[in-house]
Amino acid sequence: MTASDSQQPFVLDQLDDSAIQVRPLTMTRIFRSLVLLSFGLYVLWFFFPWFEPFIFDEERLAIWDSTGFDAKLDFPTWYSYLWFAFWAVVAYGLFNFFRWSRDALIIGYIVTFFLSPITGTTIQSPISEVVGNLNILLDGIVIGMAYFSPVAKLFNKEQFQA
Repeated sequence: MTASDSQQPFVLDQLDDSAIQVRPLTMTRIFRSLVLLSFGLYVLWFFFPWFEPFIFDEERLAIWDSTGFDAKLDFPTWYSYLWFAFWAVVAYGLFNFFRWSRDALIIGYIVTFFLSPITGTTIQSPISEVVGNLNILLDGIVIGMAYFSPVAKLFNKEQFQA
């Protein structure tokens, strides 16, 4: 590879099937950074309720305790931790380009979509809402990149399979 080769723009058709060479600041690095940022925001959102008593007054905390009101199913606390573990495994898979992780991310959102109507009222602090929405936005970008960008080819390589 010569110095002039490294200056040429990346074209999907030029991707060699025998080996994937990654230059700094390519789509691969951007994708992995977005996966880490998205999971980091999820961790922040997940653990934020433990810090709310130090930030907000008792009146607001009492309102937020109403989360789950009128739920059709009562989900035990361990369910939240199981869901957290699921997202951690999916983030690990996405970071390492395991093919199953792309589908697992979409399945996770489909399950969330169908469970939302039966889990009752959801009340969050404004900070939690912003962090949660940023996380969803980043996950959408990650899904788009995982299926419709040059990064998608990395998920189809045998050396990256589980």
